[in-house]
Amino acid sequence: MSKRVPYSLTDKFLVFWIICGLLLRIDSVFTNNPMTTVAYVSDCMRHWDHAKDTLNFSPSVLFDPIVYQSWMSLVQKFCLADPTLAAIYGALLSLSCPLAWGYFFKELPLGRTLRLFGMCLIAFLPTWIGIYSYFMQETLFLPLLGLAFGLSWRALRKNDLHSFLLVVFVWILTGLTRGVGIPMAAVTVSTLWFVQKGKLPRAIYSTLILALILGPLALRSHTFCGLWSPHGSGVFNKLYCISGKQRVEMHLSRDGAGWYYIYESPMMRAYPFKELAELLPPKEDPNAPDSAFRQKVLELSRWTTARQDALVLNVDLRKGMTDWNTAAAGIELTFDQRCRWIKENLLCMFFGASWPDDNPAFYFDHLAVYTRWFWLPLFIVVFALLLFRWKHIGFSGYLISANVLFWLYIQCFSLVVINEGRYRKPLEGLLITLILILIATWKSKTPDKKPADAPSELPKAAKPEEQTGEYYAI
Repeated sequence: MSKRVPYSLTDKFLVFWIICGLLLRIDSVFTNNPMTTVAYVSDCMRHWDHAKDTLNFSPSVLFDPIVYQSWMSLVQKFCLADPTLAAIYGALLSLSCPLAWGYFFKELPLGRTLRLFGMCLIAFLPTWIGIYSYFMQETLFLPLLGLAFGLSWRALRKNDLHSFLLVVFVWILTGLTRGVGIPMAAVTVSTLWFVQKGKLPRAIYSTLILALILGPLALRSHTFCGLWSPHGSGVFNKLYCISGKQRVEMHLSRDGAGWYYIYESPMMRAYPFKELAELLPPKEDPNAPDSAFRQKVLELSRWTTARQDALVLNVDLRKGMTDWNTAAAGIELTFDQRCRWIKENLLCMFFGASWPDDNPAFYFDHLAVYTRWFWLPLFIVVFALLLFRWKHIGFSGYLISANVLFWLYIQCFSLVVINEGRYRKPLEGLLITLILILIATWKSKTPDKKPADAPSELPKAAKPEEQTGEYYAI
């Protein structure tokens, strides 16, 4: 057996701060209890109510992915609406987030010090702390995302069928928690399948797993909503996004029963740049006209979406896609409008405050509101460095970069949903991952010639925890 490398002083220092970050996470959830926020945050209340009534088959239940609803039903059985038990649950789930991403970093070719540094960043990330005071899908999605990526790199290292099928199963759970996990699953799993041997058994067994899980869910959706949509339904989100309307009003019917829903994105009444006005110094002469620069800043601080009025949908669910397609046919989307909504999507995603974890009364929520300004500059710098070091970042850098870019296309450019700051959270974790890879590969001068073949070339003893910090190619 290989001798384990002892922890250096830097490693011990990072472990200390990781423990501090984990304790802060526990304190945050106990201070701002999820059972308190569920009473006044609409999405938290919706998730709570849908989980409580397990036999509820109203359209709003079926439009949401099933995993988080099922998870919340288990949580309710555990905590029974008791604040202390709810805080224990929230704290444990919050702790699982940096641990899951730490496992992912362990599977990457980083070395122990960089892995611990990445865990430290995740543990203290404000936008990934405050959200655990709310019953939101992201609280489960973020740990699952880290676990799914970690298991993907484990399958890459082990290069066997069982590891690959475990990856498929966990990515299915991730995609059924939040739909944004589906494009990342498609990029990662298809790449794993392509670079490994034994493609036929991998394809057969993974297709069987998909059919066994998604088949019944698709039938469930078709039975009650008329849609073959196993992950819930985002069709109204798509129509809402391309319509240019401020809110959507849905009149849904099925077998004589009717439902009326009003949905409005949190970004509709938000001012993403309002803090810019606070940075301007006071005018020496209040009566003097504003300078051109001051006028531009004030104008930008008052920017909000140009969407107006309501999109009204009348849908008979028994008709399948018929009424949805009729509504889509009535929406005219010109090239200029498409560019306008893409621009708004980008601005809201990069600069919008994450809702509902933007409560100024909560410390980490307040901190998250102001740290959101770093993500676009960080995105630009990271990808500029990736282009500069493209020949040296290795297979891991290529695959994670592809995940980020494909996610960005689906999230912002495809107009499947109106963006908000909360949807930025997966990007934050992946940018941290890319930073770690850039640091790990910075001294490398030899490009990886065949990254796809590298898994079979790794020595058996080359486990991530045994690395000295030097980069090895995957």
